[in-house]
Amino acid sequence: MQLESAPNTIQVLAIPHMLDPTRDRVKLTVLPGQSIAEMVDETLPAARELGPGYIRVTIDGHVVEVQNWHRVRAKAGMHVLIRIVPQGDALKSVLTIALTVAAVAAGQYYALGLLEALSIGAGVATQAAAAAAITSPVLRGGRLWTNAFGRVQTLP
Repeated sequence: MQLESAPNTIQVLAIPHMLDPTRDRVKLTVLPGQSIAEMVDETLPAARELGPGYIRVTIDGHVVEVQNWHRVRAKAGMHVLIRIVPQGDALKSVLTIALTVAAVAAGQYYALGLLEALSIGAGVATQAAAAAAITSPVLRGGRLWTNAFGRVQTLP
């Protein structure tokens, strides 16, 4: 139910994409009395198929646990944020993508500095080699970190 923004309403923002929080946002203004479960069903009906573990709901920054969604009702003037959050292999994939981008960026950014520190001319080939020399250990270390993080997430 879409209403005009007023002091006696609740602002609901649903973000369905993990990687692009600006894509397909759903903004609603609802009356008090609607449960969090109803808000989730109204804003992201397809997300419920993922399972509640993939959805995080906060009211004014405070996390609402899944088991309480049917009981919790936001008060007028509050802001409800509904997000899809990566977990398990999806989380590992997101971290790996972010790590790869950061490693390549670091390699490109610090390559000239490395060559200057070693007093080596900055030709195209040497700059590429320096970038690879920086990128490779960053990726290796990051993969160890994401693998360790993935193991911690899957422990009971």
